[in-house]
Amino acid sequence: MVMRKKLRLRIVSAKASARRDTTAESLTLNLCCSEHDEAHPLCLSSELLLLGFFLFLSRMRRHPVSVVTDSACDPVKITNNNSSMRHSILFLLLLSLYSCSAKAPSGPWDNYNLAPAQRSILPQSVYETGGDVVGAVKVLQGGQVTLSGDAWVVLDFGKEVGGIVSFHFGSVATSAALSMSYTESPYFVSRNNSDSSKGGNGEDGVWSVQPQPSSFYTVPSVRQRGGFRYLTLSISSGQLSLYNLTLYSTWSPHFSDLRGYSGYFHSSDDLLNRIWYSGAYTVQLCSVPGQTGRPWPPPAQGDNWKYDGDLGTDGPVLVDAPKRDRTAWLGDLGISLATAVYTTGDLVSSRNAIDSVFDRQQDNGMFNYCGPPWNLGPSSDTYHMWALVAYAAQYNYEGDLEWAKKSWKKYVKGLEMVIQRIDDTGLFLVVNTNDWMRPNTRGHHLGANVLFYRALRSGATMATDIGDSALATRWNDIATSVRSKVNEKLWVEESGMYKDSDVSDVLPQDGNSLAVIFDVATFAQKRSISAYLRSRWNIYGALNPECPGKMSPFITGFEVMAHYSAGHGKYAQDLIKLHWGYLLTAGWSTRSTFVEGILEDGTPNYSPFDFLSQSHGWSTGPTPALSQWALGLQMEKAGKMWQWLPTGDVQTLEGGLEMATGNFSVQISRQDAMTMTAQLTVPLNTSGSVGLVGLYDVITVDGQSPQTSFVDGRTVFNLTEGGVYSIKTRRHVDSCAESVYPVTFSLRSDDDVTLSAFHPLVLSSPSCLYYLTVQLDGNVVVYNEQRKAVWQNGGKKGGVTVKMSVYGDVVEEDVNGERVWDNGSAYKGVGPFALQLGDTAELSVVDNRGQVIWTNS
Repeated sequence: MVMRKKLRLRIVSAKASARRDTTAESLTLNLCCSEHDEAHPLCLSSELLLLGFFLFLSRMRRHPVSVVTDSACDPVKITNNNSSMRHSILFLLLLSLYSCSAKAPSGPWDNYNLAPAQRSILPQSVYETGGDVVGAVKVLQGGQVTLSGDAWVVLDFGKEVGGIVSFHFGSVATSAALSMSYTESPYFVSRNNSDSSKGGNGEDGVWSVQPQPSSFYTVPSVRQRGGFRYLTLSISSGQLSLYNLTLYSTWSPHFSDLRGYSGYFHSSDDLLNRIWYSGAYTVQLCSVPGQTGRPWPPPAQGDNWKYDGDLGTDGPVLVDAPKRDRTAWLGDLGISLATAVYTTGDLVSSRNAIDSVFDRQQDNGMFNYCGPPWNLGPSSDTYHMWALVAYAAQYNYEGDLEWAKKSWKKYVKGLEMVIQRIDDTGLFLVVNTNDWMRPNTRGHHLGANVLFYRALRSGATMATDIGDSALATRWNDIATSVRSKVNEKLWVEESGMYKDSDVSDVLPQDGNSLAVIFDVATFAQKRSISAYLRSRWNIYGALNPECPGKMSPFITGFEVMAHYSAGHGKYAQDLIKLHWGYLLTAGWSTRSTFVEGILEDGTPNYSPFDFLSQSHGWSTGPTPALSQWALGLQMEKAGKMWQWLPTGDVQTLEGGLEMATGNFSVQISRQDAMTMTAQLTVPLNTSGSVGLVGLYDVITVDGQSPQTSFVDGRTVFNLTEGGVYSIKTRRHVDSCAESVYPVTFSLRSDDDVTLSAFHPLVLSSPSCLYYLTVQLDGNVVVYNEQRKAVWQNGGKKGGVTVKMSVYGDVVEEDVNGERVWDNGSAYKGVGPFALQLGDTAELSVVDNRGQVIWTNS
């Protein structure tokens, strides 16, 4: 039988008079709080939603509100004296009603969703037992387990979980004492210690309980465990039994339906589906109640972990991870914010995270490295930039102009502070060198200046919306100058990459990836960077020489997006499956969420292994990347404007998301490498554009051929109205999948086709591994995909075009049509002739009989 207690809550509204005395008004509501069912211990039920409604009414009356309980049933203290009630957890329960209405349609994708149907969950299996244990498997159905003498049982919840454990004690021998320990990884299952989360001052240890016979026990909220998969229960002597063991999930507290995602994704690739939903689940776990941060300094030696840090708001906050640090790091939002948008649609947690940092801006304009309770101070120029970028991203996705105005002066102050630090190089000089973990962000640093450029462009957009066109113009002008100086001073032509800074020749993964994503690089540079980054993978993922020995899912997420942005969808897909496929299946992982980082040899010693976070929001880059690029759904101005940029070769895809303007969805089917059909659904009163990689013989939209142009490797056209569109395409036969430019595979003497330095056509090898082009300096060059020259004719004589002549020679001419070079193969075969480029970089002239009459090898 379910035991219940009465929970009496008094809602007190105080209205201040001119003399600052108060007149109290109160409403009293009686709720039933279950001791172990789905409502316990936070009583998150329909009745409490009604309570939220009362709080909403109080907010409308502009009265401060506090919630008090006269029962210990609720282990979480909820108070709020802010007249706006903006951050009240209970008020946010009202928003959960909206989250229910925004639920994505049902489909096969639901099978990949890792979120539980109810907040109270049971363990899924018994991982291990030791000593005298009776009835261990019964715990999985709420039954009784008995431990006698020196005994333990390890319960496996089947995936990363987090929250408050409750159970009933049955019989208890006088000498028995229960120890509880937690771990994310099976490598740290122990009856004597939990994995590490405190951040100093000794081990986490175990949570000790002095059991009372026939009693109910709930772990105190401050001692809940935010992230774990394995729970160990042990005694060293005596005997005890317990039953009805449940875990109450405390994450994403403002959602009434944890499975009620507003976004969804499904494809013909099972691994991609699993990765997408594991990323979604990871970020869900990173939304935590506002009074449950990890304190700093850490608990004293001998004390256990604690979650009583004030995150700066009572509302949910998007933190870095549920186990640790449980703190808002706005650099992490460079990934996790977009993950939330495309999955749960949760913009509340990210807004609170951003506010918590903006509200504590330093007098000189700098933002702290992270939010409260840590408040590590203004020690990172890159994370200062990320704070600006996150603020603009939140506005772009949410479209709340009033919110943007609230801290607009802080944004301006923060950006103008950086502008004042531009020196005679035209770039921003890094002074505060902390970053995501990498060392040496010194000098005129690539990553910092790329983020600076992004903050300027995004800030200019917000300035326009706010009504300050002069400021928008000024920031855009500065952005143009910064972009130019980055390319002038940091681009290394020989490598086809940017260097890390003016004091480091390292070719970094982070700065180069960001330069591609944020459009500091030209399209040709993007392709070059993508190819070079591809060459640095090992069997576990992408290397980053700026942080030697380590492999960062955070930065690799940006690399995935860079490959997509460069039109290399296959590279992006391969990297997702290579790196995140490993992270999802490694024996040391939770096999449900994504780890903070690993070493380049695949071992999880990114930080001390037991301290490592196995559920880190910054590691979820593939989730938004697959939605933005594989599905192709990219949002601007809260969905009022959009782009559809499907990239890659996944055979079938379906997915969507909800924005303030309505629902976006797409279904894609590729019959073969050349043909695609799609149904694109976009809300009314929106407009957008379509960009398809490569050249096409056929593009129809609802049976009609749109007017197209070719821009940066994509065939582009506009859709000026919302609606449901049926789109069919057939790629041009002589078109490399996702090539840089339009290509031909054969330069023939009987076709009027010419390669020109002034036009983007190139000669490609069959597998698009090599390209022949004419440079403006007159050189005819064969490049590999790393944009390195593997052959050239040594021209530099003013040549601008190359053609295959009717006499069988390859001819280069200048702007006047005068021959400046030929290969000497005239009159050596029977025409017509063809110039071909092989997959081993050899150039050949073949005559009509199939005879090779010339080769450059």
